[in-house]
Amino acid sequence: MRIEDLIELNFDSARAWGIKGDLLHDFEEYEDSLVSFEESLKIDAEDPQSWHGKCVILLSLRRYEEALIASDLSLRKSPKNPSFLNSRALTLSLLESFDESISIINKAIKTEPKEVLCIANKGIILARAKRYDEALTECNKAIKKEPDHEGGYYAKACWYAMQGETELAVNLLSEAASISEWRVKREARHNSDFDSIRGDVLFQQLIYDRTVTVSEGEDLA
Repeated sequence: MRIEDLIELNFDSARAWGIKGDLLHDFEEYEDSLVSFEESLKIDAEDPQSWHGKCVILLSLRRYEEALIASDLSLRKSPKNPSFLNSRALTLSLLESFDESISIINKAIKTEPKEVLCIANKGIILARAKRYDEALTECNKAIKKEPDHEGGYYAKACWYAMQGETELAVNLLSEAASISEWRVKREARHNSDFDSIRGDVLFQQLIYDRTVTVSEGEDLA
């Protein structure tokens, strides 16, 4: 089925291209999704949602410098949008600009204190900065705040993966996937935090839905 068959869209509209980009992202068609957001921006070069969508796709493609530029442009018109701030913070952390990243995720949390995902992502950012004790506190805070949200468990899985604790990481990913299987597996497939355990049999069974032999257990990123 083509994306166009899922929804009637007017492709003279920037928003229509943005919707297509979002759908393609959901199907993990990242290159095609990027094209859609670029088409949206040809129509409306200042649309913050399209710049944010482009940022998210570039993160999935691990094109972090370009993602940072897209993030800057998304925030020009919506400087307090917590989702935009969250994406910028994550991008900066992947570029190892940890102090700025933490400052921005704190701003996102202050702007929307009920958003548990920002708290969970603060845990991920702190773990990337190797501030593991502080990171664990944020992960547990997210789980306690909203135990039915996958974010805290996913962040804690990242925390374990970054320290090479494969079994514990996979157990937490499994917990997160029991809440939102499709989203968790999609995110884990491109998240560099899991690169050190990506070839492990347990990880591949959970995230790629496949059984692997020892010879197949290699990095798929």
